[in-house]
Amino acid sequence: MHTYITIDGGTTNTRVSLVRENTALGTVRIPLGARLSMDGGTALRTAIRDAIQSLIGTHGICREEIRRILASGMLTSEFGLCNLPHVKAPAGIRELHAAMHEAVLSDISEIPFVFIRGVKQCGESLSEFDMMRGEEAELYGLTDGTDGECLYVLPGSHSKIIFT
Repeated sequence: MHTYITIDGGTTNTRVSLVRENTALGTVRIPLGARLSMDGGTALRTAIRDAIQSLIGTHGICREEIRRILASGMLTSEFGLCNLPHVKAPAGIRELHAAMHEAVLSDISEIPFVFIRGVKQCGESLSEFDMMRGEEAELYGLTDGTDGECLYVLPGSHSKIIFT
């Protein structure tokens, strides 16, 4: 059985979920995000560690059963857990997969983290420049790969309109 922890870290909130065979067994919502982590992230790191321990304990999962902790969103920003540069657009699932970064953050968990980088669109002018962290993972979850051309509207702290 494939068991993972997923973490979606935003600007204002973070969600930590225990996932087995593509089914979320439980989620802990943390009212902390990158905006409130400018102190070096101590409070966020502690809250994520506690959420992981709570999910493992509540669901009777052995730590060894969990393959990886998959992390996306603002967790890869300078105020997150692992500051990583964006992948340059256009970027699809292959490019995002190739750019994943694995690391052990022993102050949080001995389970290896895999960080999914955000995507950045560069251009000649400011109107052609945009970036996202987390929305790329949300977008992948919304599509089945056969949608063809489509326009997605993702509302949130940083709303995005994405054409695929």
